[in-house]
Amino acid sequence: MYSVHFDKDNLCDKSASKLRFSCCGSWSKVWGSCDGLVLVEDAWRTMYLLNPTTLESKKLPALRCRFRSHVIRNLYGFGYDSSCDDYAVVFMCYQPGLKKEFCVYVYTLKKNVWEKIGYSPYDHKADSLSRGIFFKGSLHWLAKNYNRRCRRFISALNIAKQEFSKVSPPTAVYRAELLYSKLEVHEGCLCLTALVANVHMTVEL
Repeated sequence: MYSVHFDKDNLCDKSASKLRFSCCGSWSKVWGSCDGLVLVEDAWRTMYLLNPTTLESKKLPALRCRFRSHVIRNLYGFGYDSSCDDYAVVFMCYQPGLKKEFCVYVYTLKKNVWEKIGYSPYDHKADSLSRGIFFKGSLHWLAKNYNRRCRRFISALNIAKQEFSKVSPPTAVYRAELLYSKLEVHEGCLCLTALVANVHMTVEL
């Protein structure tokens, strides 16, 4: 893993430094970051929380879920619960054939255990292999209702309340008939990004 420092006064002068953690692993994916901490997965699908500043690491306990092999549908997110001053990792496990296909587990740093909190009311297959975007206390993914004719919207999981809600994009998004495929946070706003003619188009929500 490498770290790149960006100096806003000199954007052309960017240098990368290699970060060496004691749990040296072959990282396969970064699932999210919050307050300088980074959630990563290694080649053996073990999850770690890393602190790039102190080079400390925390190996997460294994999650016992017999459906975890469906890696193309499983989703992760990482955020902060201000109600109890704790960090949380959310795992949505795809369980095909069930009425509600995405079972939700939450890991909290202080308890150091995974807990099953129920099922998402939404279909998240439209956002497979995407990381949850943490914004204002909730993790966000693209989703649909199980009615396949419904347009995609943004699902929000409030970490403190452990409840899902729906965020509807502006009507202009639908009028543009663009396939928005990515969520991000940009300058304090939740944003949708689409690739149009090899150019990224972003809409602030």
